[in-house]
Amino acid sequence: MVNQIIKEYALAFQAAEANAKEMTKFNPNTKLCVKRMDRVAEAESALFNLPLTENLPKPLVDFFIAELDKGCDSCWLSSRKDTKHEICMAKISRWFKTHDLLVEYGLTL
Repeated sequence: MVNQIIKEYALAFQAAEANAKEMTKFNPNTKLCVKRMDRVAEAESALFNLPLTENLPKPLVDFFIAELDKGCDSCWLSSRKDTKHEICMAKISRWFKTHDLLVEYGLTL
């Protein structure tokens, strides 16, 4: 069950990323975008509602740890630009790294 949820999260995220690359101002397929982002939201909800047990895969545990401490709200919201705090920059980088590793892991399942 856990691996199935991680796999769906990875596939949903991958589809959403593909949609972002496909969309241009000349081809704004917003219906597909909404559909794919709904899939990400459902997969993310399932991921965050998993029971915390001792036998969760390491990539998921690492992601949960990063999620719980990903920097202050102000820095997180501006994470695509400059962050105000050096410590937040490190935490945000850790979050993206663990997220990417979780997606990579999910795609191998």
